[in-house]
Amino acid sequence: MKTTKGTFGIGVAFLAMAIAACGGGAPAPAPAATAAPAAAPASSIVSVEMTWDGPKDMDLEIWDSSGKHFLARSFNLCGEDRTSGGAPETFEFKKYDTGHFPEEWDGSRELDYSHGTYVVSAYFHGNSVSHDATIVVLKVKKADGTVDERRRKIEYDPGKDQWHAFTIDAATGAIADIDEFFKPQ
Repeated sequence: MKTTKGTFGIGVAFLAMAIAACGGGAPAPAPAATAAPAAAPASSIVSVEMTWDGPKDMDLEIWDSSGKHFLARSFNLCGEDRTSGGAPETFEFKKYDTGHFPEEWDGSRELDYSHGTYVVSAYFHGNSVSHDATIVVLKVKKADGTVDERRRKIEYDPGKDQWHAFTIDAATGAIADIDEFFKPQ
């Protein structure tokens, strides 16, 4: 059988590939050393975002872990008060600089929400353009980047206008459902 130098090289390479594809031939080389696993990404700030169908004046509120003492409204710490639905209200569980608050903030209150357990609540404000029931959506962005969501129909009716949705761990974003309407004593 007559072969040329170039053809013989191609035939050997083809034969080696065929043997390897069928699991035969020389043992597979040892796997290369792998790099150490990448470090976990740094934790991000835990936050809650509230949306609802408008036009209603809803407030995203943060209460102490017992759910009996109001602490903050999202718009006091995180921006504009949304009074007609559409754009969300958001609260970030972090430490706040008291220097930029209105005069009624005396600066002596601790405004460090970066750790601890709090109650997340939605309040249906009486100043709403419409008092028809609304669907509230609360989205929790956890420290690991995952998102958890809760929905509830809220009515403007004394005893059904303050929804304590869940407790939240400010450092991780872990939540435990409460799902009850708060009735002040």
